[in-house]
Amino acid sequence: MIIGSMPPPKGLPKPRYFFDAGIRFECQRCGACCTGEPGTIYAAVDEIDAIAAYLDISTEALKTRYGYPYRDSISFREEADGRCCFYENGCRIYPVRPRQCSTYPFWFDIMRSKQRWQKAACHCPGVGKGRRFSREEILTRIEASYPESKLHKIENGKPSSIQDPGSSPQPMTRGHKMAGRFTDQRHRGMQPKRTIVDASSAILLAKTHLFGRLTETYRVVMAEAVYREINRNGYPGARRFAAARDAGAIQVLAAGSGPEAGAESTLSGCGERETIRLFSGGKGDFIVIDDRKGAAFCRDSGIPYINALLFPRILMLSGKLSDGEYRTLTERLLGCGRYSQKIAAVAAGASRERLGRFLPS
Repeated sequence: MIIGSMPPPKGLPKPRYFFDAGIRFECQRCGACCTGEPGTIYAAVDEIDAIAAYLDISTEALKTRYGYPYRDSISFREEADGRCCFYENGCRIYPVRPRQCSTYPFWFDIMRSKQRWQKAACHCPGVGKGRRFSREEILTRIEASYPESKLHKIENGKPSSIQDPGSSPQPMTRGHKMAGRFTDQRHRGMQPKRTIVDASSAILLAKTHLFGRLTETYRVVMAEAVYREINRNGYPGARRFAAARDAGAIQVLAAGSGPEAGAESTLSGCGERETIRLFSGGKGDFIVIDDRKGAAFCRDSGIPYINALLFPRILMLSGKLSDGEYRTLTERLLGCGRYSQKIAAVAAGASRERLGRFLPS
């Protein structure tokens, strides 16, 4: 059985869902799904003209001023505190907001089970208020939120995995921190690689709005000392990392007293030492680290590692970024990080063969 435009064959009962009786919802314009952990704010090609007209600017000005290339269209930028660039005590483009926004919370990844719906509902004050959306209206919104997949498989009477294993996944949007993340690897039943991320790289990736992409691509592991460092009270990115941990996008582990005695004397930072210990304890497949001494220790010890600057290169080589997106994201990282010309040149010339062990499964 399927969700979509095709009705079930005559004589067969309609599939049953937990929302058959409908669900009350009314957007409170609270901003809960417009702020927090970085994510994609996708605007489809057929939505851009209306948004530009509403703002009384040209389409090109909208793309340049507020967006960056994403797939076949653009994603809107985010401010330093993580909010959407159009959110200022409310959405500036609410009447013409993208479908990604207008269909929330009736997204496929949320509606695939009652448990996921309940988890998202805890963070959305609009659930239970306003008019009741019928079963048919909810199914229509589910399909609109996931336009790249025409048919959805049904298991145990609820939306489940994508039927076509070759179809593209739903863009990883900022509201997914409430619903849980699903990459194409997970849709296909494959386990993504595990990466242990140090504080230096986590901060850089968050500043450049790439940390969400990291959690979509790999299983992200973090040492307790690293998490404490980036989650300090008052730290600008603390709320994003806390939300990612709450959503299960980050696994924070105790490092214990691992065998890497050399790290104790070579590395001054507790986070770097615990990161090395986690790897030695088999908690990850490789390390993401931008700390100079930490990277040197990994190199000298034969520990597989990359810096944050190589992550967009990996995404591009694995077909997850276009050339334009790759250049844009690389420029962001070069602007935020302290990379020498030599390191930048090495990253730009890294081949698929050299980065093969770091490419997504």
